[in-house]
This record gives sequence, structure tokens and C-alpha cells, in this order.
Amino acid sequence: MKKKLRAPWLKSYGWRKKHLKYPNVSMYGLLASSAKKYADTVCYDYMGTKVDFKHFMQKVDRCARALVAHNVNKGDVVTIISANIPEALATIYATNKIGAVANIVHPLSSEADIQHALNLTNSRFLFVIDVAFETTSKVLKDTSVEDVVLLSPRDSLFGLMRLGYDLTTGRKLGKIELKYRQYTYKEFISRFRAVTEDVDAGCKLDDPAVVLYSGGTTGTPKGILLTNRSFNADVLQCSNADKTITHGKIILGILPIFHGFGLCYGFHVGLCNGLTNIMVPKFDPKTFHKLISKHRPNIILGVPALFEAMLANKKIREMDLSCIEMTICGGDTVTTKLKDEVDELVRKNGGRAEIQRGYGLTEYLAGAIFTPREHQKPGCIGVPLADVYVKIVEPNTDIEKPYDEIGEIVIYGPSTMVGYLNEPEETNKTLIKHGDGRVWLHTGDLGRMDDEGFVFFEQRLKRMIISSGYNVYPNHIEAVIGEIKEVLTVTVVGMADKYRGQVAKAFVVLREGVKGNSAMKQKIMTYCKKNLPKYSLPWEIEFRESLPKTKLNKIAYRELEKGN
Repeated sequence: MKKKLRAPWLKSYGWRKKHLKYPNVSMYGLLASSAKKYADTVCYDYMGTKVDFKHFMQKVDRCARALVAHNVNKGDVVTIISANIPEALATIYATNKIGAVANIVHPLSSEADIQHALNLTNSRFLFVIDVAFETTSKVLKDTSVEDVVLLSPRDSLFGLMRLGYDLTTGRKLGKIELKYRQYTYKEFISRFRAVTEDVDAGCKLDDPAVVLYSGGTTGTPKGILLTNRSFNADVLQCSNADKTITHGKIILGILPIFHGFGLCYGFHVGLCNGLTNIMVPKFDPKTFHKLISKHRPNIILGVPALFEAMLANKKIREMDLSCIEMTICGGDTVTTKLKDEVDELVRKNGGRAEIQRGYGLTEYLAGAIFTPREHQKPGCIGVPLADVYVKIVEPNTDIEKPYDEIGEIVIYGPSTMVGYLNEPEETNKTLIKHGDGRVWLHTGDLGRMDDEGFVFFEQRLKRMIISSGYNVYPNHIEAVIGEIKEVLTVTVVGMADKYRGQVAKAFVVLREGVKGNSAMKQKIMTYCKKNLPKYSLPWEIEFRESLPKTKLNKIAYRELEKGN
């Protein structure tokens, strides 16, 4: 018999349901039932092209029948290498409808990573966006791919928008010559009429649905297999967590479909709840103000870099933001300083949103912990969503830590991955059966929980620095240095030291107009000495104009470490 789990956070749920019922359907099935209710609502606005739910589902259904006409069957893997465009989104749901698995890859991946993703999944059918076609073509001969469909952002553009694409990106790419069994999306879709029967495979919650990839900052990206349950649970949990996520609201679809947070929260959660998605294929910080001014979004999901861009855009600082009802930051750690500055900006300009921190990882499909709007504790990442349980344990064990003590964050809930594809050892290190009889996801992140069940993120376990036997947490140093008004952003990594094992090094980006000189270094060190224990003091400070980012727009810690 499984041991009952403690859940002190349930006392803070208020009007929210503590447990939910999940219909036993696929991603496509859940979306289809929602689309019937919201048939005439605009599903997405793509660069001025507006499509309602009824017509989007017709697009999905045509794509599903075309896949079957091209001999794609239940259990096959379809690889999609694309940015946020309607054809890619429709292909994901069409693949799900026929019972195949969508293998979603970043379009800026290297040749090696694309080849790895194709071979890892034995993909025979590939959809690839034009900007990634040349890179992808170089590795096809060494994969099992048989059919290729060329996607382009221009496929759903009309008039001046299409002409603009042709004169800019299109001109740079030139004409793409297609070979045998390579088709444009229009040519691919033209065969849907060859299949007249219903192609819905009727997949259920626990059937495999999607493969996403880890960031790849520590080596070859791992393929993370997720089920329909992983996605559909978030749909119900999110609308249960906040009433803003409801039919009629407008969400800014900036986060990419190849990112768990973007695909699940930016698209699936929003679409299944009847939201209108402002679909953006490529985010440009310089024109961020135009998106807000034109579309008046109610919900903005982003990573810290997006909110930094919001602060840096002078026109946003001067515009009416009363439309903004909800801002959620995920994908990476948001500092208290950044949150406070964004909250102040939105509030000052008429909005009522405060950044609601969340916590998740691709292995738990982006969201396990969410900050209730009415319970904003400083530095807190929130409480577990309905049906999600969190423990803080001694790292790599099942020994639970007392409240307010730092340990590894482990998660048990409906959105847990099946595992890493073809990596049983790594899977077994991450999904571990505890003495309570449940299989817990070990996140590799350090945190603590207070006696009310609120969770505080402390540090990536692998980023922790051990200096002279002391545990040094880079996040703490970053938070202190980030309080200095001249500092725009900061990242701390460990560097080898002959006597101490490791010491901390701070990479600092200063605000515009501030000089990175010895006086500025001295000011930072003086402030650190006042606010940090001696063993946590940065051993070195290096000023940078910018910090390196991964393809998923997170700080590339490993790149900074290698440079030491």
C-alpha cells in the first residue's frame, strides 16, 4: 500500500479544486472537443492572417489525411523542424490524431544534433522549415528519412506580408531545389483527398505523443518522450490555477513550439481553453512594442530574456499596458530584481499583472509548480499544481528533508516523462522509485519548502560550487550583485582553484552608459562583502557586453565555465 503524501500547500488553494478528472483522450481529442465549443473564435492571428477554430481543425484534418496518404501509420515518428508557423502547429496535431509521434527539433540545431534526432527516433517522414533546409539536407543520406515536406513562414502569408518575406528572408535563401520525394507543403496537402475514411486513431492519455529535447548544454541533447497525459493534464491544471486562462483571452505566442513551455503552455493549454494565440515565428525585441500595441494581449508568457527586452524597450515604457492581466515567467530563473521592475512597469502603465513565477522542466513538461496570484511570497516559485506532489530530499536519495532545509526538488505527478529515448541508464537515474512506492522525477535542482508548502528554488545541483568544503550557491551571489543599480544582469559560475577546489567568478553586464572599470569592480566587491559570507565572495569579476545564450535562450553556463 502506498504511503499517504503530505501536501501542506492544499491549505492555500482557496477556490481551486484539489484533484481533477482527465478525459481519456489524445492531445488532438481534447483540442477537437474544445474547438467545437469555440468554433467561431479566432484560434490564431499569424502576421495578420486570422483563422478560427473551425478552420484550424479543418487544416489539421487535411494534414492528417495527407499523412495517411503518404503511408504514415500509428506508431511512426514524424519529425518537425520549425519555428512557430500554422503549418507546423497543424502538423503536430495531425500527427497526434493518426497515432504517430511528433519529434520536434529546434530549427537552428547543428547538423550533428539534427542527424542525432532523426536517427534516435528512426524518423521516415520529415517536415522542415526553409531556413533549416540546407543544414538538414546535408545529413539526410545518413538517416532513415524517406519523405521531406518543405515548410515556409510564407505559406500562410498573403499580399504585402508575403511579398515582404520574399524580398527579405526569401531572397537570402534563394530558390530551394526539391528532389525526389521532397514536396512543398501545398503539394503534400494535395493528396489528402486520396483518403476519405476517418483517420482518427483514438489514442488515449497514456499513449506516446511527443519527443522534445533537453537544452544540450552538457552534451548531445536527450530525447524526452512525453504522453498525451503530460500535455492534457496541464490544460486542466492551468485553468484550475488561474481564472485568467479562459475563453476569449488573447495570449502572445512568442515561446517556440520546440520548447516544452512554449508548445504546452503557449499553445496547447491556450488553444484547449479557447484563447486566441498571437503566433510569432521570430521574436524581435526591437519591435516588441508593436506586438503589444497592435494585439493588446491579456497574457504574456516568457523567459527572463523576454522580460528583460520588455524593460529595455523605451516605447513599452511609455505605452498603455492596461490589457495585460497575466505575466508568467518560466524556462529559467527570474531574479527578484527583474520581477519587481517588470511588475512596476506594468502597474504604472495601467496593467494589473505581476509576474507569476513557475517551475518545471521538459522532463516534467514545463509546469509542476505555479504561483497563486493571491499568494506572492518574495523569492517563491509557488505551490504544486493540482495532483502534483513535491518533496525536498537529500540529493540522489529518497530521504526527505525537514521544512526550510535545502535539498533536491523531486516531483510526482501526471506530466512526468516516459523516459529518455534509448538511454535506460539516464532514465533510471532520473526516475527513481522511493520507499513510498511511487516513482519520483529527480530534477537535479536544489530548493526548499516552507511549512505552508511554498517552494523556493535555490540552485541547479550541477551549478553548485564547493569551495574549501563549503556549498556556494551562485544564485545567492547573483541576487546580491543584481541589487546594485548599475548592474543589468549577472551570472556566476565555478572556476577551478588549486587550494580551494573551486571559487566563484561573476560575469557582469552593466547598464547602458556605465563603465566597467576598477572602481566599478570595487563597488561590487564592497557590496558583496556586506551581504555575503566570506566563503561565498566572488573571487573574480569580469565585465561583458552580453552573456552567451543557448538555443532555448537560457544562459549558457557551460560556455562561461569552459572559458575559465
